[in-house]
Amino acid sequence: MGKKVNTVDKLGLPAYTVRVSDRSKYLRLEVSSQKGLEVIVPKGYDYNQIPLVLQSKQAWIDKVLGMSEAKREFQQAQPVLPSHIHLQAIAQTWQVTYLEPKSEPKSDRENPKYFEKPNFNLVLNTNSPAYCHQLLRLWLLNTANRYLPKELLKISKAIALPFNQVSVRQQKTIWGSCSGSKDISLNYKLLFLPQPLVRYVLIHELCHTKHMNHSNKFWQLVESKEPNYKELDPQLRDVWKVVPTWT
Repeated sequence: MGKKVNTVDKLGLPAYTVRVSDRSKYLRLEVSSQKGLEVIVPKGYDYNQIPLVLQSKQAWIDKVLGMSEAKREFQQAQPVLPSHIHLQAIAQTWQVTYLEPKSEPKSDRENPKYFEKPNFNLVLNTNSPAYCHQLLRLWLLNTANRYLPKELLKISKAIALPFNQVSVRQQKTIWGSCSGSKDISLNYKLLFLPQPLVRYVLIHELCHTKHMNHSNKFWQLVESKEPNYKELDPQLRDVWKVVPTWT
């Protein structure tokens, strides 16, 4: 459990939560729209040092807290059920229709389903938000499985960095990962990103088949495969603006 600390004092610092972690070896900061500013410290850390650290990082804290608040306001403004879904990665915009069910499902065979119709029309045979969000995530996962593995294979061949297996998943905080056995996992939310960013993420993970860390050699390899990576990488911080909250 974190300890809430009131820091409305002469330092002018925002309120923050302190969480002691047995795994931490040093102080680190995390900011989220749910928890606000969280200070993670190792066991036995001197709490009196925290305000001084926060004061030295105040410009960064103010910036990140502002971004977090903007993200929270954006999420609250999102419609409960989308009327359109724009998948930039594959240049598709789907119109979504929700049908009012005639009765409650009586068996698994009658559970709500989705149907893809011509001209990018997606129909859900329910208008229950809980069911709809579940179906939309399933549809997104299936759509991502049709696209992302093929795109990864194409790029892999083009830049001569082979991988073993690929899986597509619903992930909250990462766009992709690569294991020591060269198995790559991709986030189905990549479908919402512009194509150049998706390509960069896939190249990034393929480069991890050679270097499992973010060493200088890794970034040199990334740059050799994607010369514009320094412009693309920072853009990943702002793509929450195009990823719906129901994902």
